[in-house]
Amino acid sequence: MKRLWYETLVLFMVCGGISCTSSSAEGEVEVPLTFHRGYGPFQSAQMGLYIVPGGLPNPSGNAETGPEFTGIPDTWSQVSVVHIETDLFQTVYQNYRSGNISQEAYDRQLERWTWIPDTSYCSSTPIRCFVGVVSGLDPQGVWKVKVDRNGNLDFRDDVAFELPRVSNPTPDWIDSMAQSGVPVRIELVSGGRTLEREVPLWMFLEERYKLVLYSFPYYATGLLDGHRIGVFSTHMPMTPTPFTNPSFRRKSIWPVGCCACSVLPCGRSRFSCCKKDFRHPRSGAKS
Repeated sequence: MKRLWYETLVLFMVCGGISCTSSSAEGEVEVPLTFHRGYGPFQSAQMGLYIVPGGLPNPSGNAETGPEFTGIPDTWSQVSVVHIETDLFQTVYQNYRSGNISQEAYDRQLERWTWIPDTSYCSSTPIRCFVGVVSGLDPQGVWKVKVDRNGNLDFRDDVAFELPRVSNPTPDWIDSMAQSGVPVRIELVSGGRTLEREVPLWMFLEERYKLVLYSFPYYATGLLDGHRIGVFSTHMPMTPTPFTNPSFRRKSIWPVGCCACSVLPCGRSRFSCCKKDFRHPRSGAKS
């Protein structure tokens, strides 16, 4: 399903041409992108939410710099309230600018990520770069969740629902069920402007581990020198999990008909490719 918005991907091309195989002069190319729901030709991936009663404890809490939510159902028991980060770079930057992170901790994080903030892609004013989730047992003892779909920090206007449950899901099941993700509103920064975007959030309960797994199943496509490329988001340098960062700050790009490229933060990618058969990372099949 095609999304209705378009974006531009800025690529620093090695040799400035798609058929180059050696490095020389660099050129800059803009590629309009169209977004789609689902995982497309790529291998799906998820990250965990530690919110299931009796499940694994959260190994790293984020309440200290997290938002405060209202409208938590007062008839639920064993309630857990969490937020899913949609752009951890922006989260760290805005919490530093707001005084929630010390200079020492901030400098240490920048060094760890080898990252220099770019104000074209970061806002010093806090933006909504997270999605709130509340879970708990309702009066009938049924475990349910609510998602703050419109980002107003209030769960009163959100509908409670049960997550799909599965043990050891197959890739085909994940691909088919991902289309049922709920639409959520987030904010991101691009070209110095704060934009609002609707993205799909999909979650399910992995019963073997009592762990909720989530992802944002959508990707982009575009044309580069007559070749179709596919783009999906990745998380952090240390944990480059696909489909878990809907800000598309970090990207992995797979040109159809070419080999892959390396990726830099903040939307800029260094691109070195050659005219060879492209194999999808999911199946290994030729495009």
